[in-house]
Amino acid sequence: MNRQITLGKETGSIAGHILGDGSITARDNAVFFSNTDISLLSEFSENMMVVFGVEPRIWVQEKRSFEEKTKWKFRANSLKDIEFGCPVGLFYKKICGVLLNAALGNFAIGKDKKITEQIITAPKEFKKALVRAFFDDECTVDVLSRNIRVFQDRPALLEDFRKLLKEFEINSSELHFYLKREKQRYYFNISGFDNLAKFERIIGFTATEKMNKLAILIKKLNESKTKRLCKKEAKHKILEIIKNNSQPLCLKEITKELRNYSARIKWNESTVLKHLKWLVEEKIISRERKGIRFYWSCEYSNHKSFEDGKFRISVFL
Repeated sequence: MNRQITLGKETGSIAGHILGDGSITARDNAVFFSNTDISLLSEFSENMMVVFGVEPRIWVQEKRSFEEKTKWKFRANSLKDIEFGCPVGLFYKKICGVLLNAALGNFAIGKDKKITEQIITAPKEFKKALVRAFFDDECTVDVLSRNIRVFQDRPALLEDFRKLLKEFEINSSELHFYLKREKQRYYFNISGFDNLAKFERIIGFTATEKMNKLAILIKKLNESKTKRLCKKEAKHKILEIIKNNSQPLCLKEITKELRNYSARIKWNESTVLKHLKWLVEEKIISRERKGIRFYWSCEYSNHKSFEDGKFRISVFL
């Protein structure tokens, strides 16, 4: 195989899926991608044909629980022959993995997956496709919770995806984790009307179900009487108002400034007070009492940090 790999959208999509539900095996550099969504399997197969000109070996798995070992049922001739919802694995020759890692700086060797310098400096078309494929594999869209949530076992990889999103002016929450089978599982959220609308417009999904859910979520937020900011954005806006005033402000004054900022966002005093308490607890602003009222001010000229457990995000004042 004598091919030069171009860092375009097809290669970006391949890399994103490998970082998600795929792999390049450490033992023999073979490329593998597994999923139950035929649209994602077809996307991977078509892009591998464009980049490498090769067809996959297609194997169908038995449906199993998470803990059970993979059992392959049969080899299929085409993705068109696959029953809906069946787990499918696509297998490719060693040379594909060798060329991808050579072009992308050993971004995926077995379980060692990362965003490399080659990916960071790649064209935006490549990075957009990479983010899209990774989110197709690793995220959920929750209409009730009003967010996109992406999961991973590797916190460093998630932090790098947060940075990639920032390149497209899409903000996300800091990292959180929970325990699953006595192992830490990490995640972050994308929330707020503006962030979700940007994600739909700039990144989007190949998976039809996720794209439909995102469209429903954005429609729901857009048609609501009041738009909402995500928690971090609200805190930043309140902090900006306090910082830009030379005198301490009371709750009514801060709430009035917020309503002037956006009439469509529901700024009730109880919500604003919650954010003020968080900022005081994090020692980013201070509170003092004058008569029957409390006043808030910002006394810091350097930067402080929002903190959530072991993960921090800096805010420069």
